[in-house]
Amino acid sequence: MKTNTHRFLGVTLVFAVVFVALGTTAEAIPPFARKYQTSCTTCHLAIQQRNAFGEAFRRNGYKMPEGEDELVKREKVSLGAPAWKEEWPKAVWPSDIPFTVPFGAYIHQRLVYDPSKDDNFSFDAPHEFELLTGGSFGKDISFYGSWVFFEKDKNAVGLKQMYIQFEDLAGPENALNVKMGRMEPAITWGYRDSNRMTLEHNPLWDIRVLTQGSKWRIRDQQSGVEVNGIFKHRFEYAVGVVNGDSRTTIFKPLDTYWRLGYKFGGMGLDGLGGQFNELQQINNWRDDSFTLGVFGYSGTNSWELFTDEGVPYENDFDRLGVDLQWGHKRLLLRGGFVDGTDDNPDGDGVEVDSDGWFGEADYVFRPWLYGVARYGETTVREVGKEIVTLALVGLVRANIRLSIEALVEPGRDTDELRWIKINFLYGL
Repeated sequence: MKTNTHRFLGVTLVFAVVFVALGTTAEAIPPFARKYQTSCTTCHLAIQQRNAFGEAFRRNGYKMPEGEDELVKREKVSLGAPAWKEEWPKAVWPSDIPFTVPFGAYIHQRLVYDPSKDDNFSFDAPHEFELLTGGSFGKDISFYGSWVFFEKDKNAVGLKQMYIQFEDLAGPENALNVKMGRMEPAITWGYRDSNRMTLEHNPLWDIRVLTQGSKWRIRDQQSGVEVNGIFKHRFEYAVGVVNGDSRTTIFKPLDTYWRLGYKFGGMGLDGLGGQFNELQQINNWRDDSFTLGVFGYSGTNSWELFTDEGVPYENDFDRLGVDLQWGHKRLLLRGGFVDGTDDNPDGDGVEVDSDGWFGEADYVFRPWLYGVARYGETTVREVGKEIVTLALVGLVRANIRLSIEALVEPGRDTDELRWIKINFLYGL
């Protein structure tokens, strides 16, 4: 065991040195940073996690909450003269598109140490290559998309997200937006899967009940329509209607979801009405606030596996959850709970309950160095599972991230340490 430990530490040191050396030559920046000619750290703590300003930027349709026209440094291509607004509806309302093609890339490479294997080490490089796009058409329409060109799990290759959002359709600013396409449902706003600091997912979003056919989970991308908005800078809401599990092979009833949340203190959810309502290049991680959210999801799984009567069967399920986040200076605490019921997951009419909770602490040691500790428990079919995730994340450059992450399952019969991964992520 001591030999393996020394071997692991030695390889870790070599990899860290190599990654830092590689990082010194990278100068590319993502599309939004190019548009505003500002650092990635304006909106991100580290790839992928956004800070409070970055979340407000996303909610605002990938536009700055204030001073959009003054802050854009790249020219826009006008699609029609501004005077056409005066002629509407006799003329087409003018728009604009970015001067440069709004594409970026996300690359992820790993070194994996698995103590359960005879050969402990493996290079998973690259683990993922993803194309990203996003931007706005004028003031009130935005879009975002991502396409996975390569991932270790071949089933994940293909379109991940692609949606368009129409903003400020009625009422006060940010009060009514409509999003359409393939997206991460708003029930995860309290801890978006696409906004996590660790590579390991939040255990609540990974709960699966079904053992055959559809294997739906909260974090899965969905195709549908969502209505969302923010009132008085602090109150958020969202309701959505989606297809549900895209792997379902027959038509079924549509799934629905909702979310309500409120933020006390700190920066407003829309980037206004609170602390630090401006671009933060220094101390961008600080947001002294408390946010509470509740959400629900109701859906149906259907598949062409036949019962004894020879007909397809359905499973109606519900999820109800709560999440919270508290930030104070360098510390960010998160937590959540989900309760679920499936009325017929095995086609035998027997109801199955599931639930889970997690707690997480993130700490800023330096503006370029973060620590993460998460504990979660899930129970499905009366079988419990504990998961501990530990990570140390460092920024080699604003768009280059190096981290070491460990996953521990205390309740396993075998070695509690599942794996240790050294991760190298960068955005272009």
